[in-house]
Amino acid sequence: MRMATTSTNPESIPRTDPWRIAWNLLAGDAMLASILLAMALLFALVAGLPQSPDNATDPVAFSRWRSETQARLGSAFTPLREIGLFSLERSALLCGLIALTALCLTVRATDSILAMWRARRFDSPLTSDQPGAPVKMALEDIAAALRKKRFRVVREGNLVCADHFPWAHVGRIAVYLGALIVIVSLLVSKLTGWRASGLTMGVGQMLPINAQLGPPLDIRLDAFDSAHRGQVALLRETDVIGAGYLSPDRSVELAGLTISLSGTGPAIRASATLTDGLPVPLQASAALAPSSELLLLLTREEPDRFFAVPKSDLVVRLSRGASVPDSIRAQVYRSRTGDLLFDDNVPPDGQLSVESVNLRLGMETFAALDVTRDPGRPVALIGIVMLAAGLALAAVWPATRFRAIEGEDGVQIVGNAAIIPFTSPDPTSLGLRERFASGLTLVGWQLGWASLCVLIGLVAFTNLLRGRPVWAEASIAPAILAAWLAGCAAVVWPRPAPRWTALALLVAALVAAIARPSLLPGL
Repeated sequence: MRMATTSTNPESIPRTDPWRIAWNLLAGDAMLASILLAMALLFALVAGLPQSPDNATDPVAFSRWRSETQARLGSAFTPLREIGLFSLERSALLCGLIALTALCLTVRATDSILAMWRARRFDSPLTSDQPGAPVKMALEDIAAALRKKRFRVVREGNLVCADHFPWAHVGRIAVYLGALIVIVSLLVSKLTGWRASGLTMGVGQMLPINAQLGPPLDIRLDAFDSAHRGQVALLRETDVIGAGYLSPDRSVELAGLTISLSGTGPAIRASATLTDGLPVPLQASAALAPSSELLLLLTREEPDRFFAVPKSDLVVRLSRGASVPDSIRAQVYRSRTGDLLFDDNVPPDGQLSVESVNLRLGMETFAALDVTRDPGRPVALIGIVMLAAGLALAAVWPATRFRAIEGEDGVQIVGNAAIIPFTSPDPTSLGLRERFASGLTLVGWQLGWASLCVLIGLVAFTNLLRGRPVWAEASIAPAILAAWLAGCAAVVWPRPAPRWTALALLVAALVAAIARPSLLPGL
């Protein structure tokens, strides 16, 4: 005896119900495709326009960006800044699109889980009044061909019903849940993570880290060679709590922090002696005490550095070469009169004699480090794997359900038969060219989209696993993300014609990877 239950089938809900209208709108393909296209357009603007650093956290970088961008764009700089096109990555528009995407994904995930539960059996009627595509194949042959292609096939009299249960539903659910996990990881990183960028350090120098969570820490550069490989140590007060090695393609994890190398530049380690060999103290500024040795970093913000030899009445200016980046020019003045005593590049051995002073200007390389605390990264790794696997699975096995009906006029295919290899009235009559075009139309965009999703997921997963940004070249990342979002929108779009965009994006990604291998680091 079956107990009476309250029906939750959507068909039993009145079509005028506002909750159902809202649910269908959020679960519809048009809504998600429109949001993805809007996000693709936004990231395309991010790729095309120079985005400003955060003035609150990095005023020096913001000032440099403003001067360079204003000089390049001229009169267009002010109106573009007024409408917020230089801060799209931190805009409320992007946050709103991400929040709306999360809402749509939640509704679609719930709807897909319910659909999978309802589709575990063929409970819907197998009859249909829709016009079908006639085929010259027996019903039993169609059923056998579908079983070979791993369809779930049910035969009932003169009807054959087939679908891709359960893998089509599993792929869609994995896509939605994976994307939701990635969004949650972004939220976790935004709320509890922090980043310190552009910490310039020479060998032996130590800088404090403004840790927003936990006790203050110091980072020290213990070694750095000409191949840009270095050793860093993390200290709490005077205790070393971690040490490791880093390089341009390898970050180091210390005490929950990711330390990566973001840049390098020239540095000078200066010392001086008199002709009799006695050391002479040097002074970097009037506010600092004299020292027997100075380490001067020639950064983009400070390409010129000065120090004085007080006992010998000398001032030395060091300038970073503009035409030859590795060259450093030295100028030695008499501090009282301003007479120029030396003006040339620093010799390769670093030895420079001016009057009775022997200057030792040893050329070194400083490191620019980024320190990141990103608690959402492990969550993002899980989400990216689920998203890439789900997209590939959903592309290979789309949620397609159709029927083959045998009637007086022969066998007809009813429903979404876009991937059925026998929709032609007479498949044997097709030539080689027609067969190739038919096969490419049926599965080409699916295989292309699956390959593209796996490729992008593999790159992102590899970089996150190694503690690096998702893409090695930050300027390329928004463009690739925009193209990928556009491909997602093309696949989600209700009409199949735009799906060729997915295959075109795969070709573009492979061409870009061949032309610029740095886009696929570690692979």
